[in-house]
Amino acid sequence: MDSEYHPLHIFLFPFLAHGHMIPIIDMAKLFAEKHVKITIITSPFNASSISKIIGKAKTSSNRIHIQTVKLACEEAGLPNGCENVELLPSLDLISNFCEATKLLQEPFEQLLLEQQPDCVVADMFYPWTADSAAKFGIPRLEFHGTGFFSLCLMECIRLYEPYKNVSSDSEPFVIPNLPGKIKITRMKLAPHMSDITKISKESELRTYGEVVNSFYELEKDYADHFRKQPRSVVYICFGSFVILPDSQLREIATGLEASGQQFIWAVRKSKEDGEDWLPDGFEKRMEGVPMVTWPVDADQFYNEKLVTDVLKIGVPVGVKKWVGFEGDSITWDKVEKAVKRIMAGDDVDEIRNKVKVLSHMAREAVEERGSSCLDLNALIQELSTQRH
Repeated sequence: MDSEYHPLHIFLFPFLAHGHMIPIIDMAKLFAEKHVKITIITSPFNASSISKIIGKAKTSSNRIHIQTVKLACEEAGLPNGCENVELLPSLDLISNFCEATKLLQEPFEQLLLEQQPDCVVADMFYPWTADSAAKFGIPRLEFHGTGFFSLCLMECIRLYEPYKNVSSDSEPFVIPNLPGKIKITRMKLAPHMSDITKISKESELRTYGEVVNSFYELEKDYADHFRKQPRSVVYICFGSFVILPDSQLREIATGLEASGQQFIWAVRKSKEDGEDWLPDGFEKRMEGVPMVTWPVDADQFYNEKLVTDVLKIGVPVGVKKWVGFEGDSITWDKVEKAVKRIMAGDDVDEIRNKVKVLSHMAREAVEERGSSCLDLNALIQELSTQRH
């Protein structure tokens, strides 16, 4: 009877970027549907957007709470009010932004002291939360916004350093100790990702477990490998970090027009226009469609390998090297070629059939008795037995 009056209480602590917040909000809804009390930790600016989305989950929104912590922007060398990556005047300030998030440790620990949650789910970009949770004897789960495939690639590259065995940046090398023969070049490796992976791995030693933004059937071989270790319209989205110059936007527009395909391309008015992240229903329309991949930074080159070489549900636009958040210089004819292939190429039916199968598998995974539903139930049960 005690658990009836004291439901499991979980803190969710997403990184302050929309691409990281969206899956955390989805997770909050899933937990809440299982009668778990959820508290999302975020900054005041982001709280209003999160609250608006949570309010649409009418059946479970009363179990989801938002707690704000102040981001010390000026102390980290940021303009006042830069509480989201999209609000940065320049992505040269991303390191300052990450430093500002480290200053959240003290107010975060105060919340842990006051509310004593049963578990903390924190973004991988907050490795310091491992120490904070351990200080109060609270289990910490590390959230990965990427999938198993990219996590396996990052870890094997970190461990075995296969890039040291090639003579040039353009020479492909095989990433060892993985299911399948996965090749990549040094040009596609984001320099800072090795440091992020190393820090994340160090924090895992003090972490109870990990939550991965995927489902088992999509990446079965890589999910198993990870666990063994210690159609008629083109939708265009570059994520919340990417800032493309006007010249590149014109190349994309020209290529899309030349492809002869219908397309929907939404360009935000300004960084300050942050109230609505995506139009209503946009994510639903984006489900189960083939992809043209255009990696820019972080784990995106690994994700491209998964989509194009492993799952074979997309085609690459032709980015050859990592250049950072500003984007590579891709000419309009490459955009035209990729869009034509994904929309009207010889293998379009095969690609669409594969996407359809995976889309069905994804829906089944979150249904009752599906793999993701069972994983969620098992996690809640395990956390319930660990509560103090």
